[in-house]
Amino acid sequence: MKQLHRIKYAVNSSVERREAATESFKTWHGISQMLNLLMLAGLGAHLCRVASRGEDTRFVGAGKFRS
Repeated sequence: MKQLHRIKYAVNSSVERREAATESFKTWHGISQMLNLLMLAGLGAHLCRVASRGEDTRFVGAGKFRS
């Protein structure tokens, strides 16, 4: 993406090359943003799952094991 960004704004490159770099950059930037959104959604779901866990069986009292 860095190289495409350089080509997109280079003064000495041809118009066709700049346009091709612009289109390719748009595509890769869109993919990158979708992956970022997916990661944030996953992190949000994980946070909700961890925050809402009850302490049902995590800690068992010693009285439960007496015969």
